[in-house]
Amino acid sequence: MTISKRTRIQRFFGGAALVLVLLAVIFALLPPLFHTWGATEVEIARTYPGDDLLSAPALSWTHAMTVDASPDQVWPWIAQLGERRGAYYSYTFIENLIAGEKLYVNADRILPEHQNPQPGVMLIGGMLAVREVKPGQWMLAESTEALDELGLGWTWLWWIAPHGAGQTRLIVRGRIQPPEGMDNPVLGWFIDAGSFVMGRRMLQGLALRAEGRSEPAYIEAVEIVLWLAALLAGLGAGALFLWREPWQPLLVGLASVLCLVWFTFWIPPVGLRLLADVALWGALIWLYKRKVDFSQKTIYHRMKALNARMVANYRRGIGPTRIVLLLTTVGRKSGLPRVTPLQFEEVDGAYYVASARGPEADWFKNILANPNVHVTIRKREFDAIAEPILEPARIADFIELRLRRHPIMIRLIMHLFDGLPLRFARADLEEFCKGKAMVILYPQKESMPH
Repeated sequence: MTISKRTRIQRFFGGAALVLVLLAVIFALLPPLFHTWGATEVEIARTYPGDDLLSAPALSWTHAMTVDASPDQVWPWIAQLGERRGAYYSYTFIENLIAGEKLYVNADRILPEHQNPQPGVMLIGGMLAVREVKPGQWMLAESTEALDELGLGWTWLWWIAPHGAGQTRLIVRGRIQPPEGMDNPVLGWFIDAGSFVMGRRMLQGLALRAEGRSEPAYIEAVEIVLWLAALLAGLGAGALFLWREPWQPLLVGLASVLCLVWFTFWIPPVGLRLLADVALWGALIWLYKRKVDFSQKTIYHRMKALNARMVANYRRGIGPTRIVLLLTTVGRKSGLPRVTPLQFEEVDGAYYVASARGPEADWFKNILANPNVHVTIRKREFDAIAEPILEPARIADFIELRLRRHPIMIRLIMHLFDGLPLRFARADLEEFCKGKAMVILYPQKESMPH
């Protein structure tokens, strides 16, 4: 069942408010994760190389993870970090989009030519260069003179140490000091979020390679598709919530928001993301189909109000008066006049009208009880005798006539709303017409318009 424009507006703002509140709560809880993901309290409090380079960093994060490989196996993957080198084992489509050209290609092997990074080696063109290296232990990068002249300071440290039997503790610390007077908390949140998403993916990619594992070249594309699938499920749920009566699609929309946050910041395995998308789309399709069936059974309970508006507009000359007539039947139970606007075709002085609901339409049932009707076509009014038609062959003849007169419109309507193929044989059409109904209105005498 469709909903009114006023309800739709209320739902839009109400649903948007719920999504914003949900996102506000999530975003308020995320910064601790951004700043200290995977790191212990000792690691967070420790002083690292480069900490003394910025006097008042507004943004600072320390991320850490344990790699199932020795430091000797981890270090080569750190040594070759950077653009036009081994990249950062993160989302290259984002990095290359920001760069404006393809500077980042994640290495899947150790690159001998990039195993001895020296001070001054550019890691991010014009922005970040190597400052100091202690081979096998840490590499420190800092902002270039170009950024320093703008008052922007940036340091980035990769630090490793033995941890347990055959393992390595990998710690990454980043610090940013914006220009004076430009410490914007909103901008800072987005920089924090972006640094976390890219940085966590970098740690995972680096660990995977150091441990001797690999990932398919198409994995980024798959992750993008799965993320977009969750987004589209949310948008579809929002549309369903705005245009149809049940409120349950709102739950699917909120679940989509949670999935997008989960995909973005927690980076779950691809298999789990696929299952989440399947669940979202399964729920959305189920609600859509359930609503379609429900709508077909209930929408006609509101037709009286809709018909009353259409009749009033018709009498004022508003609407498709050239293809619509007003049919007045006698109520089979009440005996009162019932006016229904219906689309018609004129054939040899008679008027053909099809029933969208087949023989279940109230006006058709009224005709079965009393075939004497009154017809209004623009300024003309006349009494008529209505002949009810239920034979599929005769209804098929009428549809073929309509197809000759309106070949594109009628064919598309039957295809989109009734599922009839765009190309069909006469036998298919007669099968389609089973259970349909129409009437032929034979004028009897003209009457003066009211």
